[in-house]
Amino acid sequence: MQDTFMSKGGMGMDPLSHALIGLSLHGLSQGPSLSNPATIGVIIGAIVPDLDIIARLKGDYVYLKHHRVETHSIPGIIGLSLITTYLLSFLYTSFAFKEVFIWTMIGALSHMFFDLLNSYGVAILYPFNRRMYSLNLIMIYDPVIFCWEATFYSTVEVPFKKISL
Repeated sequence: MQDTFMSKGGMGMDPLSHALIGLSLHGLSQGPSLSNPATIGVIIGAIVPDLDIIARLKGDYVYLKHHRVETHSIPGIIGLSLITTYLLSFLYTSFAFKEVFIWTMIGALSHMFFDLLNSYGVAILYPFNRRMYSLNLIMIYDPVIFCWEATFYSTVEVPFKKISL
């Protein structure tokens, strides 16, 4: 486990891997299709913690200080999931807030979990503790995980539908 906001260098798991994990998780939801807000919630949830990229606008130091801290913590995941679910509620006429929130949380938690597995780690207990926790089990970009996710997703039959606004 790491005590500082940056130690071993490198960034994180790539966004494409997070998106593929979200796409795989959506298969667990009831009625996986793009017209299902739970499907969209789990996919967006799997990517939304990386909104901390916005900190890069203020420079590399600010970015590295905040990367995988606020948006990758348990309170951050809950907050981002609530905001994402709230915003999705405007796009769908039929909407079960609690169900979509749970699926969005599953996506966001998968993001946090997979970032925890690599060398950079995450500050899961922020704001109570800024310590970066890392299990250092996978590379920043792991081709095995990427291929597994791509294979899983390509073999799942998904009835994609248009989103009715």
